[in-house]
Order: sequence, then structure tokens, then C-alpha cells
Amino acid sequence: MFLTAWIRLIGVINAMTTQATWKMRGFTEEWQRLLAVLRDDRRTIHNHYRRRKGK
Repeated sequence: MFLTAWIRLIGVINAMTTQATWKMRGFTEEWQRLLAVLRDDRRTIHNHYRRRKGK
């Protein structure tokens, strides 16, 4: 518990001394990532069924 307390203390000090930044993705980038995941999932399912049908 002593070690955990020190790690938490260092984290608090680090959070107070560094400037927080937020990098938000825009709607367009989020939409493109969603479509890419859906395309990849579709391709994976298609390949799975094609291999299974070939057996």
C-alpha cells in the first residue's frame, strides 16, 4: 500500500504540473472509422463463410 500511495502521489503531482489537452476527432473522421470497421467486419464474415462452405 505504501508503494501504491507513492505512485498515486506522483500521478497527482504530474497532473498538476502538465497542461491538459483534448484532441477530439471530428464527425467526419469518426464516420470514416466506423465505416472502415464495418467493411472489415463484413469482409471477415464473408471470408469465414467462404472457407466454411469450401470444406
